[in-house]
Amino acid sequence: MKIQGPQAHIRRARPGWLARTSAEDGFGLVEMVMSTTLFLIISAPLIGVLLASVAQQKLSKERTLAAQTAQSAIETIRAMPYSSVGTTNGNPAGTVQPTQSASSFGIVGLDATVTTRISFMDDAPSTSYRTRADYKRVTVTAARHRSATTRPTRAAAWYFRPCSRPRRRPTTTT
Repeated sequence: MKIQGPQAHIRRARPGWLARTSAEDGFGLVEMVMSTTLFLIISAPLIGVLLASVAQQKLSKERTLAAQTAQSAIETIRAMPYSSVGTTNGNPAGTVQPTQSASSFGIVGLDATVTTRISFMDDAPSTSYRTRADYKRVTVTAARHRSATTRPTRAAAWYFRPCSRPRRRPTTTT
């Protein structure tokens, strides 16, 4: 077979193996199926890890928002005068609502109920008269509505009665 025309001088002699491979340029259907199968086998476990990390990130975000809500509730109570620290219709009596939603504290993105418990605490020694009212203990619990299996987030603080008279510094004599 003789090539004629302007491209006659461009044709070069090819070895036998190169001539056979030039007819099979590109990927065939078998190669494509094998490469896709190999990719799926390698990436399947990574999808599980990715989904688990996304779920863990959501849970961490909810826990952080719940802790922020509980701390915000405690800071709101700390800003109150001592006589107002107590739950409405509770003992001690005060102006704090026993149950509120998390959105009432300005926390966006958390579906939770905030429960506040306030009680008198007694730390008197055994040899003195007990009044059972040395200070008030405030416990705030933020229970998320997402799942019944999630543990609620709790924060606690102690609220001391303000001193009626300033403490005196010990005088030093030289």
